[in-house]
Amino acid sequence: QRWKYKFWGKSAEIISSGQVNVSLPRYGDHYEWNKAVTCLHNVLSPQRWLEHYGEVVIRNTQSEACTCKITFVKTCSLTTTSRSTGSPATPASSTS
Repeated sequence: QRWKYKFWGKSAEIISSGQVNVSLPRYGDHYEWNKAVTCLHNVLSPQRWLEHYGEVVIRNTQSEACTCKITFVKTCSLTTTSRSTGSPATPASSTS
């Protein structure tokens, strides 16, 4: 996996460009997914907080029928509730 860091003064972003894999041999499944962007807010403050945002696509490499897309929505502050949306994707609408 490769990591890319961006420092914005008060916050830092960590962007992963690799895939995560898990194999379930008992069921004959192998899943892989990408990681969302992780942002550390208030780097220089005692009240730091982490946030994840971006799109994560989970797919079973053994079957085109098992794909899920989750989108983590970026928030504006620590007091705002994080949102995420997700849906199963059919083979025609899934991304590789």
